[in-house]
Amino acid sequence: MSKYIALWVEDSPEEILEFKELAKKKDIELKWFDNATDANRYLEDSIEQLSAAVLDIESYVESGIQNEDESSFFSVSRKLNELKSRNPVKYFAFTGKGEQLKKRERFETNHNCKVFDKQFEPVKAIKYLEQLVQEHEDYAILQKYEKAFAIFDCEPKVLDISLRPKLIQLVKSWDVYALRNSSMLDALIRPISEKILDKLIELKVINPFYMQTHKWNEKSTILSFLSNNYSEEIPEYVARAVHTIFSVCPEGLHSCPLFDSIVKGETPFLLQSLSLELFNVLAWAKPFLEKNCNEETNRNHFKLSEKQKAILKARSQQ
Repeated sequence: MSKYIALWVEDSPEEILEFKELAKKKDIELKWFDNATDANRYLEDSIEQLSAAVLDIESYVESGIQNEDESSFFSVSRKLNELKSRNPVKYFAFTGKGEQLKKRERFETNHNCKVFDKQFEPVKAIKYLEQLVQEHEDYAILQKYEKAFAIFDCEPKVLDISLRPKLIQLVKSWDVYALRNSSMLDALIRPISEKILDKLIELKVINPFYMQTHKWNEKSTILSFLSNNYSEEIPEYVARAVHTIFSVCPEGLHSCPLFDSIVKGETPFLLQSLSLELFNVLAWAKPFLEKNCNEETNRNHFKLSEKQKAILKARSQQ
């Protein structure tokens, strides 16, 4: 999966395959639609995914109706502007129509939008697209925490891409009081940590045979035991980070004094510290899971001692 996503509205993509290939080399995925209706529907649902947009001046207005019209450009650009409070996405126009290129300068002035020639300027257009991506407010976050966000490229798959903009929003909330709310803790940091442990169980790194119950603190304890036994593969800081998240973030959505303290600003650095604990886990998880993706090998390799098994059994009987 590419690191950045750009909306691409174009009714004849086969005519400019070079543009798509150049974007791929820049780690930009072009989310393609041939009509304004489908593009706008995507924007309503997923504009948070985007870093930029490329709009054909004359494209199809609706799916299945192959009638190129300038209203397609205006429809999508209007939708981008309507939704800029959710995600301010910059865009430019791409066209192969000679009549549109003749009035390029006027179009750029009237609509505050650069215009590029599809036939002769795909390289210039890609350079400008890259510039827009780098100017987007999420770019610095994705760059700074690249190793954590790499989890979305993990094979086997661990986290759905829909969580990526939420993690970006989490970083923004560290210093912006208006973005803070208790669900950042309970509905994001802990559940993502749970998904990592679920994947470790699925791959038999954490063997479900050892679990006396299905409580998360027990799963966290097993991870801690494995860290003691296999410290080079599962560092202590990973086990400690998971334990901290599970200790601080209560299970289930409910009112909690801790959440009230965060929202009131009484614990100004707690949200950031827990986020960074999570990021350390995510940065570790991708290379670990990709290397240890064989269930049978994991089952035979990652084992608890008899003493550790006895501790788990005794705790379950308390």
